[in-house]
Amino acid sequence: MPSLLAAAADDDERSALRIAQFFATMSLHAPESHQLGSALVPSFSGPFLVSLVLAASTAERLHAAAAVTCFLLDVPVGCLLFMFWSWHSLLALRNRTTLDTKSSRYDVGPRRNLEQVFGRRLLLWPIPIRGDGPSVDGLHWPLNPACKDEDVAP
Repeated sequence: MPSLLAAAADDDERSALRIAQFFATMSLHAPESHQLGSALVPSFSGPFLVSLVLAASTAERLHAAAAVTCFLLDVPVGCLLFMFWSWHSLLALRNRTTLDTKSSRYDVGPRRNLEQVFGRRLLLWPIPIRGDGPSVDGLHWPLNPACKDEDVAP
C-alpha cells in the first residue's frame, strides 16, 4: 500500500510540473495577444474619433463608442497582464515560486532555471507544446552550490 501512495504522489507532482510548464508558456503569449488586440484599435482614437462621431450616423456612432469602450477596457487588462507576466518571468528566471520568493536554494542560473520549466530545446520555448518536456522529473531538483547549507523543509 505505501508504494501505491508513493506512486500516486509521484504522478501528482509530475502532473503539477506539466501544468506549470503549460501555464508559463501561456503567460508568455498573453502580452503578445494583448498587443495584437491593441494594434487593431488605434484608428479610433484622437481627433479622428471626434470627427468620425460628429459626422456619423447613429449606427456608426454606436460602433465608434463600442470601439472606444473596448480600447478603454483593454488598456487596464493589458497593464495587469504585463505586471503578471513580469512577476512570473522573474520568478522563473530565479527558479522561485510565489510561496517561497526569498530562497535562492534552487537558483542554478537563468538558462538552467528556464530549461527546468520549458525543456532543453530553446526553439520550442515560445511554442505551447510539450516538446521534450522539462529537464527535471518533478521530484528531484538541482541545488545551488552556494546554498547547500540551507535547511531543506520536508
